[in-house]
Amino acid sequence: MISPEITLDEVKKSLAITHTANDDYILSLIPTAIQHVEDDIDRPLNDAICLTADGETKLPLRQAILMMVGTLYDQRTSQQVERIYDNPAYARLTAKYRRMGV
Repeated sequence: MISPEITLDEVKKSLAITHTANDDYILSLIPTAIQHVEDDIDRPLNDAICLTADGETKLPLRQAILMMVGTLYDQRTSQQVERIYDNPAYARLTAKYRRMGV
């Protein structure tokens, strides 16, 4: 399976993290986020609709993965003080790639 090359540096930039204390944890979230996006759109990210002509994962899906890593990183405990809401930006980024059921 071809999966998007999401790097630790890319994730840390998106999260505005400069320290290295959580690098191993962040790295563990990347495959989880990729799997979540694939499950959400009901297709693998190496499906032709998800790839550019150069074979790279399309930018909206890359951004959705980064957003999901951020969500997993920020909400790493099972109990939250504040209410958790769905992210409409994530939904819009992934909407056109979702496999539609019959």
